[in-house]
Amino acid sequence: MVGNPALATAALDCFASLAMTRILILTVVLALAGCGEQRPPAPTPEQNDQLNDAEAMLNEEARDESR
Repeated sequence: MVGNPALATAALDCFASLAMTRILILTVVLALAGCGEQRPPAPTPEQNDQLNDAEAMLNEEARDESR
């Protein structure tokens, strides 16, 4: 005796829907995990002084080249 093809199709549809729902949920979770704002740490006072010195030096070079 052969089973009802309509029942087999319904079972496959249910399985496919469940699998697609799981994939969708996993995709959303991974996307949200990657969206977190990740900034580098703020520079230390010593690094800040070095950055300011470098900026001043570059500004001076730019002024010299524009003359």
